[in-house]
Amino acid sequence: MTCSVLVLGAGPCGLSVALEARRTALAATLVEREAQVGGLARTFSRDGFQMDLSIHRVQDRDLGQALQDLRRVAPKSIHLHLQGRRLTYPPGPRTLLELPMTQLARAAASLLRSRLTARAISDPSYRDWFVARYGAVLHGQVVQPLMLKQWGISTDQIDVALAHHRRLSLRPGRGVPSHFLHGSQGAGVLMQQVAWRSGAGLLLGRAVVRVRHAAGRVQDVELSDGTRLPVETLVSTIPLPLLVRCLDPPLPQTFESLARVLRYRALVVVGLMLRRERVGVDHVTYFPEARYPFTRTFEPKNASRSMAPSGRTLIGFELPCFEGDALWRTGDEELRRRMAGFGSDVGFDPGEVEGAMVVRVPQAYPLYDLGFEARVGALLQTLHGQLSNLFLVGRNALFRLDNMHHAFAMGRDVARHVAAGGDAASWHAGLKRYEQLSYID
Repeated sequence: MTCSVLVLGAGPCGLSVALEARRTALAATLVEREAQVGGLARTFSRDGFQMDLSIHRVQDRDLGQALQDLRRVAPKSIHLHLQGRRLTYPPGPRTLLELPMTQLARAAASLLRSRLTARAISDPSYRDWFVARYGAVLHGQVVQPLMLKQWGISTDQIDVALAHHRRLSLRPGRGVPSHFLHGSQGAGVLMQQVAWRSGAGLLLGRAVVRVRHAAGRVQDVELSDGTRLPVETLVSTIPLPLLVRCLDPPLPQTFESLARVLRYRALVVVGLMLRRERVGVDHVTYFPEARYPFTRTFEPKNASRSMAPSGRTLIGFELPCFEGDALWRTGDEELRRRMAGFGSDVGFDPGEVEGAMVVRVPQAYPLYDLGFEARVGALLQTLHGQLSNLFLVGRNALFRLDNMHHAFAMGRDVARHVAAGGDAASWHAGLKRYEQLSYID
């Protein structure tokens, strides 16, 4: 079988490619290493509880009209938990006013000093960017410990691009809708709807092991079960370093070295099922202090009552890590015990825990360490320049943070580009349109 359009990865972006391919009369086949579609937008179920990997917002208008089982939800409610206080998020001047009085003066002086001494300087690191705008106190108390947990490196090792690609903004009118759509049974059901509507062939539970190419074109793709799929067009949404490793013949050593130093942050999500109606009112709460191993908690029932049985709720804990490290290898029961131990801080009694779900995500976030953009740029230019029928798109393939609506928009764009007869080089030239996209927490 020759695939007209073979899509590697069935997350939101890959599914969007397949959906748009059908509209443009192209036949698409999706290859996904997991047993279900959805990627980071999968839903996990147990004993009547539904758990997404955090709370996903559907902001894509076309997608919202195409899908069923959506409900309108007020703006995403997010707060910081710091020293036992519930503070405004994202961290900024208003957050300072909510600090204890003993810290307020020092934090305010730090903010004022940063504003008075502000000047046109280059911001090589995220630390430089934040301190220059909000002061060293807010950085030291909130941002640095939170970022260290999130990314595994300090803010002076994080590229300033993160400040431009990730906006800590929740104000309607600044790129954030006043309301958003949420699947009443979670994002995974919505992803299954997209897969069904696309009419694409689905090859689930199979990983890519080899991408053969010759004469400037991808010839076929070999899967972990031995299947070989000849292709006319290959769209890849899988992690960029993984695609580079699968190329046969390989890229020159210089480019393979660039791919090897690109890293992703993994994620362990622990969902505790509780015998109570609700824990709080927020969708998400951030915990910046180092004594908490998790960066944030989320309560799915605050987006949809259908996410948990009556009289029950679920609290999810997000624990970023590196694949294979000590946290990644910690057993499910031990993770349940540890997270339950933080119940008094989060707002529940550990005795209310009646079960748990644990999910491990190996490549959740591209890691923006210093200089990553040059490495990514060189790899994308080489791949798109040498293989005319290979198109990279989406968070993991472009090594760029995005939201669900960005993923769907990019998937539509690449499918339309292919349908119009565009090649990989012209697709690469058009990637500049995504430079202004901002991931909104």
